Amino acid sequence: MKRISESTPNIRFLDIATLERKAELQYQQGQFEDAVLSIQEIIDKLDENDAGWYIQLMATYLYPADTNASMKKQKDAFLKNNHLYRPEQGIVYNRLTNNINGREEIILEWIRKYKDPTNLIIALMNILDDVSFGLNSDQFENGIKEIGNMLGFNSQRPEKESGKGPDNLWNIESKQFWLISCKNKVKTDRHHIHKKEVNQLSGDINWFKQHYDGCTAIPIFIHPSKTLSSDAYINNDAYVIREENLNLLKENIRKFYKFLVKHDLTDISKEMIKAKLSENHLSTFDIRSQYMEKIEQSPNS
Repeated sequence: MKRISESTPNIRFLDIATLERKAELQYQQGQFEDAVLSIQEIIDKLDENDAGWYIQLMATYLYPADTNASMKKQKDAFLKNNHLYRPEQGIVYNRLTNNINGREEIILEWIRKYKDPTNLIIALMNILDDVSFGLNSDQFENGIKEIGNMLGFNSQRPEKESGKGPDNLWNIESKQFWLISCKNKVKTDRHHIHKKEVNQLSGDINWFKQHYDGCTAIPIFIHPSKTLSSDAYINNDAYVIREENLNLLKENIRKFYKFLVKHDLTDISKEMIKAKLSENHLSTFDIRSQYMEKIEQSPNS
């Protein structure tokens, strides 16, 4: 303790903590509108990424005074950060935009979020660790969304964001999509894909047809098995990424980014990215042919 030097207090964080306490006391005293104004002072000091949690807190403080206004604030909070509570009503699904900039540009945008190679690699490793069988489903599905972006595909979580639709959706190019159902909690020694899981995927396919007229989607399970149970049927060609292939995909993503961060992040070009995607078996064709297997019907059906 004697060797620890004193650091200068972060005045900004202290101001925010003081306003939080002030707002909580106002709320406990029934001064709901004043509590909301105190939270607004905090929001004015934050960037866009951190505002969602405080808007949710504002919704909590508003609820006793104006339920409708509270629900509107909660909707605003959820739209900024879909890890917050989703309101029961009012969330409209926003269609995933087409990948018009090319994979290389989306990858560059992902890289530019990080100030230096060390931060990028830490973020990369955390995401890849999240995409492991047996982990929390929300953690896993968010990791799959992030992997989509890291591979240069616009991606989203429709079920998480709107309450309906697949776990993950990737826009591969133009009007082509991959519709992904994550079953990472399934025990890795299970030998069949159950009827209930197939029915869920069929529902996701119908949801896609409703929202993406004129587009095509390849349905994909992330699942330990590639064989349907004897009572399960699916009309569409569907594919599965099993644990071994998922781990191989993760390893090749790791190699791809470890090469890129050997360079100054500002010097990475689209041409370099395109070449290294191909070299690490991460082209769109490679992903489909090397990591996905076609789902088989049970021989006993």
